[in-house]
Amino acid sequence: HVEWGKINQPIDATTFDNLYRRLMGYLQRRELYVQDCFVGADPAYRMPVRVICESAWHSLFARNIFIQATSAEEALPMMEGQRIDVLITDKNLPQMSGIELIAEARRCQPALEAMMITGYASSESVIAAFAAGASDYILKPFDDLRVLRAKVRAALERRAERIKGREQARDVARQASALLESG
Repeated sequence: HVEWGKINQPIDATTFDNLYRRLMGYLQRRELYVQDCFVGADPAYRMPVRVICESAWHSLFARNIFIQATSAEEALPMMEGQRIDVLITDKNLPQMSGIELIAEARRCQPALEAMMITGYASSESVIAAFAAGASDYILKPFDDLRVLRAKVRAALERRAERIKGREQARDVARQASALLESG
């Protein structure tokens, strides 16, 4: 719900699309930091907040000022309320395992890219992670964060390609439907 008033004014779809394109052009090839958090200490009134910034210290500030999901059970409702592009989870979590979290997250958001991080790898856990829907399995400790960034970037590119492929398939289906209707 938006409170329309003197400052918040609705805009037409064309203006929005132009602003969106300009924003996407600006954000291309920039290092972004994303924090998915909550506001509201009482779970009954809790709301998700996503903070996207270009500065690591701004991201750290957001991480410290807002409430973090401390378990998979707290993270899952967040995934139902907003699109998550990449999920990075540890294998060993309290109550629910990272493998179970990936499986549940993929049920909510089938296009989600999921990455498992662990310091306790076994062939069974690798197989279970990929069976649950993980697209990558990363061993801790990682010496160079550039490797993790590259893996996240690759996951985002895979997701973007899947979305593009779906959009192309929809376009083909619409064209075929129009041809069938026209006779």
